[in-house]
Amino acid sequence: MRLTPATELEHRCKRLQEEMAVAGLDAVIVMQNADLFYFTGTIQSGNLYVPREGQPIYMVRRDAGRARMESGLKDVVPFASMKDVPRIVAEYGYLEPKRIVWSWMSCR
Repeated sequence: MRLTPATELEHRCKRLQEEMAVAGLDAVIVMQNADLFYFTGTIQSGNLYVPREGQPIYMVRRDAGRARMESGLKDVVPFASMKDVPRIVAEYGYLEPKRIVWSWMSCR
């Protein structure tokens, strides 16, 4: 069951991407639960990879199926550890970021 409409999540991610462009960031990885809920509409154990341009990727450790049901984001994938992030990002066609922040809200 989705509590946050997909259009609202898209809007939030687009605003983040606009701020990233101004800050000169290539990507952000959202890790904190409150931030995950804000950008994904769910709180599953995982991380949200937001490229400066393109679709975010929600990487979920445990229940990717539940995350897909609860989140309106297009790309929700399972992953085991942070070591998987470069492979997953590459599979989606994104280049390795030169400037990345590990939690956007804590950087403001």
